[in-house]
Amino acid sequence: MIISLASAAELRRLDPEDPFLRWEIPDTLARPGYAYGAAMIIPRTTQTRGDGSAVFGPPAEVAVLLDELIMTGGLDELPRNIITIEERCYAEVSDRLELGPGGDWHWMWTAEAPPDQPGEDKIIELDRADHPELTALITEHNPGSDGVPGRAPGQTWLGLRDRAGALIACGVIEDNVAGRPLLSGITVDAAHRGGGLGRVITAALTRLAVRRHGVCTLGVYAANAVAINLYQRLGFRIGRRWQSRRLIGTR
Repeated sequence: MIISLASAAELRRLDPEDPFLRWEIPDTLARPGYAYGAAMIIPRTTQTRGDGSAVFGPPAEVAVLLDELIMTGGLDELPRNIITIEERCYAEVSDRLELGPGGDWHWMWTAEAPPDQPGEDKIIELDRADHPELTALITEHNPGSDGVPGRAPGQTWLGLRDRAGALIACGVIEDNVAGRPLLSGITVDAAHRGGGLGRVITAALTRLAVRRHGVCTLGVYAANAVAINLYQRLGFRIGRRWQSRRLIGTR
């Protein structure tokens, strides 16, 4: 039987131990979600991609859920934007929905402060006056980053400067749409890579997020094995393996 879900509280009751539902989904849903067994299709909005959807769960149950929603027109309300699909059920979704291009990534989280890292004592907190420097560093050395200075209120940017005062590394924690800390914008000047500066910034930001809110989350491209290994060594766990695509329509 298909269940309609009107709130994040209803989602979490179906799987109270799921960290993605706990930390990534806002209390108020933009529109209803649906579940069949352990399979779900739910609204998912992000600051960078806008209004979209997420589909996850056991492949056979995802297939039943989508077949029923296609038959009843329940998928007609989905925005023709980004649909984020759990890796294990991608085949069942792509057989039923017409998908465009996208990317593969992991959602990671931790509720533990990482070990202290050498060099953290040199980290400084940056403010609005530093935004031009931050933007220049990210544009030149990490142009694909989702970290945007000043994009949202409540950002905390940390950085490292060289002896001449130039900004050589940075990163940010900001609220995701559920109000939980999201780590982003980790950038190191190419001339200073290989010295562990990214690890130092990441550890400091993670510790700050865990101290303030009890958790830190992030998204990382699945192909970035170096970053994934770094995050795992700092205590992050992979909570979901996603394949995000543009939703064109049903087949």
